[in-house]
Amino acid sequence: MNTDEVLKKYRARLTKQAILKSVILGLLISFSALAVSGFVIWMTGYKKFWISFIVFGVVFIAATVLFYFLKYKPDEYYVARQIDALGLEERVVTMHEFKGKNDYIYERQRQDAVSKVSSVSEKLLKFTMPLALMIILPLVIILGTGTTVLSTLSAEGVIKSGEQIINEAEDERNKRYFEVVYLVDGNGIIIDEEIQLVEAGKSANPVMAVAEDEWAFVMWSDGLDTPTRVDSNVFENMTITAYFAPASGDSPFQGEGNKDKEGDQDNGRPSDQGQPGDEGDGPSDNASDNPGGTAGGGKYDPANQIIDGETYYGGDIYQEYYNQATDALSQDGSTDKGEKDYIEDYFKIIAE
Repeated sequence: MNTDEVLKKYRARLTKQAILKSVILGLLISFSALAVSGFVIWMTGYKKFWISFIVFGVVFIAATVLFYFLKYKPDEYYVARQIDALGLEERVVTMHEFKGKNDYIYERQRQDAVSKVSSVSEKLLKFTMPLALMIILPLVIILGTGTTVLSTLSAEGVIKSGEQIINEAEDERNKRYFEVVYLVDGNGIIIDEEIQLVEAGKSANPVMAVAEDEWAFVMWSDGLDTPTRVDSNVFENMTITAYFAPASGDSPFQGEGNKDKEGDQDNGRPSDQGQPGDEGDGPSDNASDNPGGTAGGGKYDPANQIIDGETYYGGDIYQEYYNQATDALSQDGSTDKGEKDYIEDYFKIIAE
């Protein structure tokens, strides 16, 4: 019996093991390539995600073939060593090395080797792989599958790509924010956020200055005289104060320019003194001659000109504004009840 016939069944088993080892290493390399290609496609936002599958197939076939022919394909010497490792003490290796010798001693050695090999089953040639490789392989499979799913979802627009996430993070990092602070001077409150962080060039949230009982809103520190304000196109830190004054009495925020000059301008105000020719006459009993709503000399009440600081708005004018405000609030579905109450209280104060 020649050497090839002795080693035939053992070589077949070792060939199967070599193919299996090559396939395992091929999977390891191809799933690693799949993970890399999937990650690159996701990071770049590339839409042709199916390229990953082509990369996987090409790399798997190439790696498996190379590992088999360059590393694991069993030759006769390898088979002989594997059989001797089962306890034949290099009998098969020696038989292989001297297979061309026909001397008596070599013939006797071959007969002894064949006799020993015949008693050894090929099933004793166990399949073995490094433990580290068997641990790494499932992890690489999971990683490759995960990045492929990631790249597929980003290509279909289900999730953001890595490029989009990086660009958004960079944009957010480059954004500038400014602080807008609303304060009060007097008895009143600010409805909505008193301290706001606003992106450069954007608008702050609307706020409203609402006076407490027996107080009235006068103006904001920047001159705006409407209680509600929206600061837009913000490019600096801002601190704005809402001024409130008692509903009756002099407002501390009226400038000298708001007063009559030397008594020659009345701006619609009732005079605190009688007109010439009224000397000796008693107080007028006609309330309509006194817009302040009191009989007599027509006492001027600053609470009646709190809208612009000069023009008299008492009596019917105040009542008209109050009626308009309550009608508008009753038809407005966007303002909640608390805000409506504040606004009605405000107009009720200035109407009284």
